[in-house]
Parts: sequence; structure tokens; C-alpha cells
Amino acid sequence: MRIFSVLFLSLAVVACKPQPAPSTNTPSPQASPATTADAGHTEQPARPLEGDAAACPASDFNGFADKFASSISVQAKYTHWPLESTSIDAAAAPEPKPVTKQVSEQETSYPLLMAFDRAKREGQVVEVTQIPADGAQIHYTKPDTDYSIRYLFKRQGACWQLVAIKDESL
Repeated sequence: MRIFSVLFLSLAVVACKPQPAPSTNTPSPQASPATTADAGHTEQPARPLEGDAAACPASDFNGFADKFASSISVQAKYTHWPLESTSIDAAAAPEPKPVTKQVSEQETSYPLLMAFDRAKREGQVVEVTQIPADGAQIHYTKPDTDYSIRYLFKRQGACWQLVAIKDESL
């Protein structure tokens, strides 16, 4: 009889235990792209729906660029993977040449680019430009050096996506 009492009491405690709330489509802080990539998780971050202007961090590219540069979560959400990455092979013979490859999110690390205020504090010049039709770029340079990196964006629906990084530095 005592064993039945213990069994009944155990079942009662389990039945009264609060159950987790049903899952929603809202991502939890633990499921951010940066942490899922670190854990080896390959799921792509949620992308904004085409035409969903409310999902875009800003209505103009200048505002978007500022938010993109200062937020890893915005960078993760608005980057097209695989990302085209071009750099200069300074050791190429007979002269340096550009090398382009497609990189996955797992091959990169965040932040993808430096926040504007930090870049300026470090002596860099930041130019944000919209390219006719559906393109834009953020260009970081450092005067009196060969430092030059371009981040190229393409309009996708109601927002922009980072589609390429061109490191033109030697």
C-alpha cells in the first residue's frame, strides 16, 4: 500500500508541474544567429518578407546603413548567404590580383563591418552611397594608406541585403 501512495504522490507532483508556454514564431534571445552559428547550427536567420516595409530597420539607405553597421542582429538578418567576398592576393605573380569566393555564415564572424562612430574614431572615412536602380554601398577608407573595403548592398523587396564585400586593400 505504501508503494501505491508514493507512486500516486509522484504522479500528482508531475501533473501539477507548470508546463512550458506553447512555442511562438518570435525568436528567443538564445536563438540569435550569432549564437546558433557558434553552436554549429546551420539554420539560416529569418529573412524579411519581400514587400514587408515594417521589417526593414529604416526607410532610406542612410538610416539602414547606420543600423546595419551598429547591430550584429541586423547584420545577421540582412545578409545574403553565401556572401561574395573579394580580396587582393598580394603574392600573386606577376602582380597582385583580386580573388573572389563565396563564403558561408559559418566561415565568417560578426561584426561584418565596424560601427561608423568607431571607424571615425580610428581615423577611417566612411562613405554611404546609393547606386542607381537598386544598389548601395558602404565604403571604408583610411587616408594615406591602401586600406579600402566596400560593402555592397542590393535592394530586396522593401529592404536591402548585404551581397558582397570587396576588400581592395593591399
